[in-house]
Amino acid sequence: MRKTLFEFVVISLTLVFFLIAPLGCGNNPSGISTFSSRDTVGNAPVIVSVQNVFTYAIDAKTYTESDTIDFNFSTDRITCSLASANFSLGSVTIVISNSTDSVVFSDSVLANKSTVVSVSRKGIPTRCILACTTYTGTLSFVVVGDTSGGANL
Repeated sequence: MRKTLFEFVVISLTLVFFLIAPLGCGNNPSGISTFSSRDTVGNAPVIVSVQNVFTYAIDAKTYTESDTIDFNFSTDRITCSLASANFSLGSVTIVISNSTDSVVFSDSVLANKSTVVSVSRKGIPTRCILACTTYTGTLSFVVVGDTSGGANL
């Protein structure tokens, strides 16, 4: 039951991003802030890194940048959710490593995709390198640590 609830939360966070991200920051006649492709706001990732949760989200247009983000995880049991939509150009490479620089998780985005992967017994994740190369599209990457104390996956 806990694993099912945990996966539901990760998938829900990803879906919420894709429902809310298009609403972003512009203006419309109703007075509600929304984001449209005509706005100049964009290419600024939203990064949240708190204990046992990491989120990276961006609505990008030919975005090229490499970010290294330190993690604050206390478990080696994680679930990674990666979603790319409206892909039209470029690539994204994601590598999560542990304290010995061993790879815990890695993936690439070269098209629209949606992936949820559970990882365990590869060491506690300590860092994420997320490299975008002329990426155009919407990207959501969420990592959640499972601290429920259950059996390793």
